[in-house]
This record gives sequence, structure tokens and C-alpha cells, in this order.
Amino acid sequence: MPQTLDPKLPYSPLERFVTNRVRARMEHICPMTGQDRMMVALADYMGVPREYMYRLREAGTLTLQLAEDIASHLDVHPISIWGDEYERAADELVARYEATEAWLRRKRDRQAQEALRRRHRLLDQLIFQATNDAEIYEEAYT
Repeated sequence: MPQTLDPKLPYSPLERFVTNRVRARMEHICPMTGQDRMMVALADYMGVPREYMYRLREAGTLTLQLAEDIASHLDVHPISIWGDEYERAADELVARYEATEAWLRRKRDRQAQEALRRRHRLLDQLIFQATNDAEIYEEAYT
């Protein structure tokens, strides 16, 4: 069966995008410096716990669905953040979906063919049995 996991997008474009958006606000959020201050700003801007942003950054990637949800929260299209990488990942997801659908169709076709063969075998058995019973009846009463 084809792989059904979402394609992954890199975390770094999200960090860059949101950092550029909140750069002016970062100085006012907290007195932390460097990465910690930026993570607090990212979490604050996106309305999520700080630990959530740390986990995303540590993972280094996020799923296409999560990327779309985040972009929606930021009121932008994912292409604004990930550009061509988003288009590639979306195309990959569509291709995986189509491959999965084709696989499922083939599987359903095989199952339907097997069910039809079972029905034919059963029908053949019933016809054989009825023919056999008719011959026995005919021999007994003629």
C-alpha cells in the first residue's frame, strides 16, 4: 500500500516568516535574548504554548496539514511562508492520495472478482446438486 503520511515541510521558513512579522514587537515581549526571546515571540504571536514552538523547532519539520493550519492562523497562504516547497509537498500529497485511491480501487476490484468467483462456484455446486438430485429422482421413479 502507498505511504499515507503527510509530506513534511521544513520548520525554518516558518521561523523566518514569523520572526520578520514580529521583529518590531520582540523587544517588548520579554527581556530574554536570542533564541529564547524569539521563541516566546513566535509562541505569543501564534497563540500557542512556548513548549509547542520548541518541539516544532527541535523536530525540524512539520506536516503539510499543520503548516496549512499555522498559515491560516497567521492569515496568510502557506506559499507565503514555504514557497515552492509548499507546492512540492502539496503535489506530493495529491500524488499519494491518487496512488492510494488507485490501490484501493484495484483492491476493491480484486475483492469483487473474488466474490463473483465464489458466487459462481456456489451456483455451480447448486446446479450440480440439483442435476444430481433430478437424476437420482428420475432413476428411482422410472
